[in-house]
Amino acid sequence: MIRKKNTLFLLLSFSFIFLFFSMMDSGAQISKIRTADTKTADTNTGGKAQAKNTTVKFEKPAGPAQLIKGDKDVGSKNGQRTNWELEVSLAPARPDASGLYSAIKATYTYIVKEDKPNYTILQYNGTQEISVAFRFRELKGQKSQAVNGIIKDQHHDLVNVTSQIPGNNLIRELSVKIDSDKSDDTSQIHFSGTFYIEYE
Repeated sequence: MIRKKNTLFLLLSFSFIFLFFSMMDSGAQISKIRTADTKTADTNTGGKAQAKNTTVKFEKPAGPAQLIKGDKDVGSKNGQRTNWELEVSLAPARPDASGLYSAIKATYTYIVKEDKPNYTILQYNGTQEISVAFRFRELKGQKSQAVNGIIKDQHHDLVNVTSQIPGNNLIRELSVKIDSDKSDDTSQIHFSGTFYIEYE
């Protein structure tokens, strides 16, 4: 009877020891997997800050357009087409002592082309500094874009032409003014919209 008890005690002891070391080995395996996952995440990010993004509103600065051809009156009419073109490029502006910027310099070229009767062409060239509510070291992603389109019939106010420009680019929203009820449109043509900005 005593031998049976001793045998049973030994069996239970060995089972407990085996179970204890098995649990320790499983814990070590889990620890290794978690460590490997962490290292992979660090490798993927490269230890660098990811670019942030935001949208910034813009509009044509004050100043007249130049007369390139025809007269100063665009003269859009019903049944007539008027072409427009906008080219923009961005650069950092207003650096502080630490090398961080607080504004974006936008350079514009905006052209309006009358179809007829005298094929007037007006062209505006200008720059502006757009203040932003954050500090950044550099602009990332797309920093320039050229778009164009056609507006049919008579329009003396801003026309939303966002549907005429490619999506998911620098310019996300855009409205343009191609004509007015004045005889001189050099100070009347206009544009406004929204930029999509990426920065670090």
